[in-house]
Amino acid sequence: MIFTLIKQIRPLDQQVRSGKWRANLQSNSVCIRGRVLGSVGLGNIAGELFRMVRGMGFGRLLSFDPYAPRERALDLGVELVDLETLLRESDFLTINAPLNAETRNLVGPRELALMKPAAYLINTFRGPLVDEAALVDVLRNRLIAGAALNVFDKEPMPPTHPLCGLDNVILTPHSVGWTEELIHDLNFEV
Repeated sequence: MIFTLIKQIRPLDQQVRSGKWRANLQSNSVCIRGRVLGSVGLGNIAGELFRMVRGMGFGRLLSFDPYAPRERALDLGVELVDLETLLRESDFLTINAPLNAETRNLVGPRELALMKPAAYLINTFRGPLVDEAALVDVLRNRLIAGAALNVFDKEPMPPTHPLCGLDNVILTPHSVGWTEELIHDLNFEV
């Protein structure tokens, strides 16, 4: 989802589908080299994310997780930081925390206002961790560069939801982790 956002895949796909080939091509792509990847949470999924991105060129890997052991962070090459530092310094903020009373709307208007204007938010974990109304507001006003969302406050998300009308967001139906292998291993049919 990070690469779909930073390489402008959606608008480029739409351009080609409309018959335009490199028409007024401007490079709005972002390179990850030297950028900061952050995660709210440092559990198994965040750990796997950080393992997968090793060697891709990120400048720093950060996480906010008050329950993560320092040894785990060291093993993953991740700096544990407070939430404000994570928000201010991340170029790519991923959400990888469990949903509970403590984390519901953990990323709200105040937190989103701390993010860089060029930052991206990626939530593939639990929708209610991010205040959707506040996210719509910052995306609509271009206060952050964009978002990729696989989870939502209410699922399925109605096609009239304000997120559906924004061009700086990628939306998927809570399915990016689904693979043939996962479905087979769970003996689950879609």
